[in-house]
Amino acid sequence: MSYNKIVLIGNIGKDPETKDGANFKVSRFSLATSETRAKKGTGEKETKTQWHTITTWGNLAGIVEKWARKGQTVLVDGRLEYSSYTDNDGNKKYSTEIIAENFRILSKKDAAQGTTPGVAATTGKKDENGDDLPF
Repeated sequence: MSYNKIVLIGNIGKDPETKDGANFKVSRFSLATSETRAKKGTGEKETKTQWHTITTWGNLAGIVEKWARKGQTVLVDGRLEYSSYTDNDGNKKYSTEIIAENFRILSKKDAAQGTTPGVAATTGKKDENGDDLPF
């Protein structure tokens, strides 16, 4: 048995970019997670920030497009996906992204941005009629 699951809590780096295709919607954004710890031998604190690329598809992408904004603290869970490609100069490049399955805004309400705390969305949930639920 194998299991590919990641849960992140962090801050959105910039507003999501959303693309609509004929049969799909995809939304991507960057997420910063930070860890503060003491430097070895000095007692001083240092903060290390990691940047993650988050990708959402379908109904979840629509909710991210509508509600997610730069600076918000969010919880994302999903799976890791690795890929590679060759750039225009023939160099092989590698990328890692998180394919989100659940998304929750943890920030407090910001009237200027029109966001609401606790907006949550997930993929794969259906109501009694078999229709997708947005959260």
